Amino acid sequence: DVGTRQIADVDGQNSYVRGGGHKPSLFIEGKVRLNGKSLPLVVITDYIIEPGPESAVLEGSARVAFANLFDDAKLAELYPDAEAFIVFHDISITARALSQLKRLRGVVRCGVGYDNVDLVAAGEAGIVVCNVPDYGTEDVADHAIMM
Repeated sequence: DVGTRQIADVDGQNSYVRGGGHKPSLFIEGKVRLNGKSLPLVVITDYIIEPGPESAVLEGSARVAFANLFDDAKLAELYPDAEAFIVFHDISITARALSQLKRLRGVVRCGVGYDNVDLVAAGEAGIVVCNVPDYGTEDVADHAIMM
């Protein structure tokens, strides 16, 4: 049990959810509107299931959803308004999913490689894909030295 956290549901009504669970979040953290404008939806697709630095950084700029999925088949169904994905390593973002997500404008791969994002399909759809090229380099070096 991770306690109770306030979130806003997809209709913009404040709700409270106890714990995090391991199901895709149909609830989205943060304000839905700011100054009458809808905030973009950023979906953390996998690995992270609780608010962390991503939520703090995006607070006031975007709504954040925690999908916790291992397959991209449900992304378009659950988050049709997603404008950006933050992708870790438990899911692959395929051409099929990218073609269904008409509002998606960017994918950030939290890691060094792009091996789990279909770059050709993203490029054809005009979706920007970027990564974190120095993610974990010191940790990997330390681990290698210790071996």
